[in-house]
Order: sequence, then structure tokens, then C-alpha cells
Amino acid sequence: MTESLDDLGVQFGTDKSSRGHGYLVRYHQHLAYLRECEGVVVAEIGVWTGASVAMWGHWLPRAEVIGVDIDLSRVSVPRPINVRLIEADAATLELPARSVDVLIDDGSHQAKHVTATLSRMWPAIRPGGWLIIEDWACQWEAGYGGNTHGSPATKALHRWVDQALLPQCDDVAELHCYEELAMIRKAP
Repeated sequence: MTESLDDLGVQFGTDKSSRGHGYLVRYHQHLAYLRECEGVVVAEIGVWTGASVAMWGHWLPRAEVIGVDIDLSRVSVPRPINVRLIEADAATLELPARSVDVLIDDGSHQAKHVTATLSRMWPAIRPGGWLIIEDWACQWEAGYGGNTHGSPATKALHRWVDQALLPQCDDVAELHCYEELAMIRKAP
């Protein structure tokens, strides 16, 4: 029997699992089709201990998984050979256009950084790919650049929702908002 994505998340100790935020049910729901695909590229901003990139590497063994963090000294989880780490500031990271199938922002959660991800990283997403932002509750906290009305990042997400609802929208195929998780799929 194949381990579920959540089982792997628990095994690797990522906070994305049901023992933390519980995001992996949604990831499995929307991304399971990628397990059968060749040439998939998954990039995650915010590596911390490396648990989630190791999990992605095991769950998507045919994919290239790229973990980006400003400080890789905390990485302690062994990772499979299809995982590559880059020490860089995501605010200045340049990814080639249409180079990534899934980009996950689990970085600083600062409103200015999340807003930058929404605008700067969208061109890097391949048609049919996903831009995913985690830990949205931070956007209502002053320490992350938010307040009781949200943040610049929540306002940017509202613009994405507005765009997705327009009949002439040709850039956004799907937009899913779950508790603390937003998943935006680029039109094919």
C-alpha cells in the first residue's frame, strides 16, 4: 500500500501534516496527478529543517524539488537526490519564466514578502501550474505587516479573486482558499 502524502508529512515531521496545519489533504487533492508526470519542478520558499522538501522529493520521485531559504544552516532532515537547496533571499530570487509547476511560499510570512511572491513569481509558473501561499493567518498580525483589516497581501489576493471571477480572465484557471492556505492555478 502506498503511503499517503499526510503519512509522509508525519514521517518527515513537516508542519504541513495533520499534526500541524493539515494542508496535505488539500495538496493531495490538487496535486496527486503530478505523481505520474515527468519533468515536474516544485519550488518551495522557506525550507527551515528541510522536512517538507524531503517529503516532496519522496512523494514526487520523478520531480525536481528546489528548496529556497535565506539560511540553510537549520536543515537537518536527510533529503532524496531529486531535492536541491538554494541559499538565497526569495525577495531577490529570479526564476526563469514558465520554469516551475508548483511554487509554495512558506517563507517569512511577512506581508511584503507574500505580496512580492504573488506578483514576482507568477511569471515563473508554467501554464497549468500552481502558486500556493501558506499560513495566511499571519496577514492579520501586526508583527507580519498586517492588522485587523488584513495586509497588502490579502488585498492582492482579493484582486486575484476578482480577476478569477471575470469572464474574460485568461490567466487564472482556479483559485482555492482554505483555512490559512491559498492555491492559485494558472490557466493552461
